[in-house]
Amino acid sequence: MTVTGSGAAKGRPNQVEINAAVITTGKSAKATVDAISRTMTQVLAHLSKVGIKDDSIVTMHFDVSPRFQKLNGRNDAPVISGYQVNSRLTVTVTEIENVGNVLDQLTTAGINQISGLRFLLTAQESRTKQILSAAMAHARFKTEIVAEAAHANLGLVLKVEERGTSVPQPRLMAFSERNTVPIVPGEQTVRASVSVTSALVDITAGNVPN
Repeated sequence: MTVTGSGAAKGRPNQVEINAAVITTGKSAKATVDAISRTMTQVLAHLSKVGIKDDSIVTMHFDVSPRFQKLNGRNDAPVISGYQVNSRLTVTVTEIENVGNVLDQLTTAGINQISGLRFLLTAQESRTKQILSAAMAHARFKTEIVAEAAHANLGLVLKVEERGTSVPQPRLMAFSERNTVPIVPGEQTVRASVSVTSALVDITAGNVPN
């Protein structure tokens, strides 16, 4: 017999990943790359002001693309009218209370796109043990109910499969009149489930069915 058990535990995020980008356009590729390089240099300097070290910043994407324009009629081949440069980075913030300041510094330095925040729960070993133990207890509870209804005894556990864990992502609050962006991480509920296959012993026959 196979049943599924679930467990859950709450915790406050202790780390945030910010996905940000600078998108710049210009007449020539070199001029546009130079402009975005100056902006990224400012970004690093501003992040340093709020305690973000270089090893907490990772460039995830860098792209230079031509922009096309048709000069005359619709049938004319388009010509390059300029270039767009897109530089994306991820900033890891280990102090939740500092996230608003980091966002302020990013936008002040020239970041013009922030695509999302990812709240993380790190050092989850003890929490994972708690959740999986609860999931196994839940599975055993369900198995005992079924065994009792079937007038059978529980035999050996034949197979256990972990179904994984899930952590919902909080949302970024909107800008307010204050200088710092308000961030409310709240509590997250981490969930896990297990699939447990157990043998049932036929009370009357005294054997374990296949």
